[in-house]
Amino acid sequence: LLPAVKPGDDSPSLETYALKAECTHLGCLASWRPEAGKYVCPCHGSEYDKQGTVLRGPAPRALGLAAVSVDEKGRVVLSDWEGADFRS
Repeated sequence: LLPAVKPGDDSPSLETYALKAECTHLGCLASWRPEAGKYVCPCHGSEYDKQGTVLRGPAPRALGLAAVSVDEKGRVVLSDWEGADFRS
């Protein structure tokens, strides 16, 4: 799981979601390619944008989501995503 970070003026903050980097085609792990600004699956070439939306197949759907929160001790907590997918 990859927590997304919001760019900020002085200090970045966490997004409320993380991406499951498992490609939705056959389950390989898609890696973030900073020079290209996208996630790329090494197995069959699927590509995803920074929110996990498919840019290029054969992946049939976006990367999975997890909810991100911070507990009372300041630790990042990931949990199952509930509700609608904000990307659709």
